[in-house]
Amino acid sequence: ARGGQGWRAARPCRCTKGISGAWRCGDSNSGGQKRRLSIGIALIKSPSVILMDEPTSGLDAAAAASIMKFIKELSAKSNIVTLCTIHQPPASVYAGFDNTLVLSEAQVAYFGPAAVLGSYLQKLGHPNPDNQNPAEFALDLVNKDFTDGASVQALREKWSPSPLSDGG
Repeated sequence: ARGGQGWRAARPCRCTKGISGAWRCGDSNSGGQKRRLSIGIALIKSPSVILMDEPTSGLDAAAAASIMKFIKELSAKSNIVTLCTIHQPPASVYAGFDNTLVLSEAQVAYFGPAAVLGSYLQKLGHPNPDNQNPAEFALDLVNKDFTDGASVQALREKWSPSPLSDGG
């Protein structure tokens, strides 16, 4: 339209660095956009390792899967080792994990390929129920709020560095 009618200028993203050093962006960005921006800002320094605490927190499953796909692709392309803490990831996010570390009371209950977690637990006598996210099932098994304390301790004691070993 002539004379600027019907045209709106794109709003620039207003970002500020807070006292804590964390970047904050204006309300015009979605949660996923803010996450991607903060990850992008962290990557400007070209790190060889990046640690992310709950990069999917507060996002719906679709946005969380999108963020994790973005992180994984960017990490591979840039040759960056990426470690993320994610509590109860949706199945779509878990499916993208290379490796998984399951902790229970600060002790390792499992560390190895994400795709092998279900087989490992089955080998220990805990078959994953049909249609249940393996990460969710594992977290239930290692949480004393949902599982008997002695069973949780036994599961941790069976851990061995090779996830396909007999656990002893």
